[in-house]
Amino acid sequence: MERKLKVFAQPSRLSETVANITLVVFYSFFIYRFSVHYIETHRVSSLLYVFVESMFVIIAFTRRKPSQISTSFTTWVIAFSGALLPLLALPTGTRDYFVPQALQFRVGFASRLWDSIP
Repeated sequence: MERKLKVFAQPSRLSETVANITLVVFYSFFIYRFSVHYIETHRVSSLLYVFVESMFVIIAFTRRKPSQISTSFTTWVIAFSGALLPLLALPTGTRDYFVPQALQFRVGFASRLWDSIP
């Protein structure tokens, strides 16, 4: 059985502005937390995590405007979860474990790229 996707022909400017402001707020708190953590501990992993998340924020702001958007609540929950939950991460621990952290970054990066493929 095929589900029909409800879409708007033109997304509203208000919804785009609200989404961008939300992303900026979450990203600002994320940068603050990881910057303070790096200053206190000098852990390279904090900078790497900031770098990876910064790439996704830059991509979000430089992408083309959507021609259609979904009105499905489930789709919006999944999209906001994928975009904002990584920005809620908190730096923890006192040591860097290179291999597990590198693996974590690669898996996270790959999953986000996979989600962005149409």
